[in-house]
Amino acid sequence: MIERLQRLLGDGGAWEVARDGEVARELGAPRALVAAPRDLEQCAAVLRIAAEAGRAVVPWGGGQHQRLGNVPRADLVLVTSGLAGIVDHDEADQTIVARAGTRLADLVAAVRARGQFLPLDPAGLARATIGGVVAAGVNGPYRSGFGLPRDLLLGARTAHSDGARAACGGRLVKNVTGFDLHRLYHGSLGTLAVLGEVSLRLLPLPEREATLALGFDDLERLDAFVLAFRAAGLAAASYVLVHGPLLAGNGLEGGAAELARDGMFVVLLRFHGTERGVGESLARTRELLGRAAPAAELEAPEDVQAPLWLACREAFAGVSPDGGGAVLRLTFLPHAGERSVLGGVVESVAALVAGAGARAAFYAEPGLGVLRVLLPEPPGEELLARLQAFARREEGRQLVVESAPASWRQGRDVLLGTLPHAALARALKAALDPAGILSPGRLYPEEPR
Repeated sequence: MIERLQRLLGDGGAWEVARDGEVARELGAPRALVAAPRDLEQCAAVLRIAAEAGRAVVPWGGGQHQRLGNVPRADLVLVTSGLAGIVDHDEADQTIVARAGTRLADLVAAVRARGQFLPLDPAGLARATIGGVVAAGVNGPYRSGFGLPRDLLLGARTAHSDGARAACGGRLVKNVTGFDLHRLYHGSLGTLAVLGEVSLRLLPLPEREATLALGFDDLERLDAFVLAFRAAGLAAASYVLVHGPLLAGNGLEGGAAELARDGMFVVLLRFHGTERGVGESLARTRELLGRAAPAAELEAPEDVQAPLWLACREAFAGVSPDGGGAVLRLTFLPHAGERSVLGGVVESVAALVAGAGARAAFYAEPGLGVLRVLLPEPPGEELLARLQAFARREEGRQLVVESAPASWRQGRDVLLGTLPHAALARALKAALDPAGILSPGRLYPEEPR
């Protein structure tokens, strides 16, 4: 097959993976081939060749999110870095069209230079591609204020395993009527199609940005603040809880350094808007602190804001994609009546981790009911069983292994059976990937052939 790919793609367009390289390590596929098409037409042709040969294909953008989901079968890795660049930027309509292999950092910078704003900041921003971020369905601290990539996605152009190319959605905010197929690809982890191009909605660049950091060494006071913030109806562009040690070693000085000590849980709030609007949000938030009484409070100076959010966003860098650690994600209903349950969940999970003889750091989205447990190494069976039992104890809780090395994920269902509607998902897979070659096993364990 490599001869056919080389004829199609030219010199340097197809090769065998290095046995000790990143692709072999992350996919557990030391004998895979790699193809690097330069446009969507070539991409579709590569898929057609693979389908005819019955070879499993794994799309690869920047490699940042290859540890999400189960380890797929991989005979051919389709690298999309050649599909890069901005196709169109309509500043008046606040939309942009970019090829899927465009680095997200480049896209964010290009939009910002024109006075507009793309609220996507997942871990590995410099490495991730926009197609990979959409396919993975991930965002960083901006998720609490702006949602996931699907909330910005207007349309897409794709290549399918039968060699067909398709377009769905559009380039305008007011799209034509019909099925939102482009949102179906969001979070599908390359199992339905290969993204070649995406259209996104943009926002105006805010007039002012301010960050308030509140350190809590008492989880009851943390819950008091979370409840008061919710009751006040305040909205933030970013609203996260970070375990203090995750902020260490990021050039934080003065009052900010106090936030990084062990035993501290730090609420980071980022407000966007007009000068007046941001000022009012800061003032109203400070009015809530009398009851919550944080151990530390800091309105981050302009030169400290960027390091704070960088530390927060890249808290996962040690475990993905090159480290040996793991991330477990627990979702839960964040409030029980007039009570925040965040502090209790954190305390319980910390006790379970310690009881299993492991170490962990924590990252949460208080308003969304998401807690991530960052482990320096993959969980042992005892810890995993304890956390699964804890998740099953209350309705609305789910636990998944969000990220771990391929060597640990091999042969496991790291999503722990949490994905719903398996029959419908398999029917969609059969319709959109009739050859059944796109990332087989990534979401649902592959059935024996």
